[in-house]
Amino acid sequence: MKIAITGSNGFIGSNLKEKFESDGHTIIEWDRKNESRNIHNFELEGAEFVIHLAADADVRRSIKEPDAYWHNNVTPTTRIQRICHEANVPLLYASSSCIHAWHQSPYGISKKVNEETAFPG
Repeated sequence: MKIAITGSNGFIGSNLKEKFESDGHTIIEWDRKNESRNIHNFELEGAEFVIHLAADADVRRSIKEPDAYWHNNVTPTTRIQRICHEANVPLLYASSSCIHAWHQSPYGISKKVNEETAFPG
């Protein structure tokens, strides 16, 4: 299976990539730190499944830079959700434990918005 992983350079993403590759899957890596496959320019590239892990996750920094958290967490996620929905490609989205107190930080708000805008089914 061809799987796209956003946040592929992070702890969870890099471990998932390694596991799926060892099981014979083809991985398409997307990460903000990857110039050729930056999540802001996400495309399916033939992926049959998408695992979306990419996000800025520093709660304290989100309070100091709320606009950056919207730009880096909500904007690309909304785009990825739309692309997957229109292509009928399953999307697994990783949220956060901060969702329970989502109103306490821009980071939590960004994760809550992404959950609320996910397409059903």
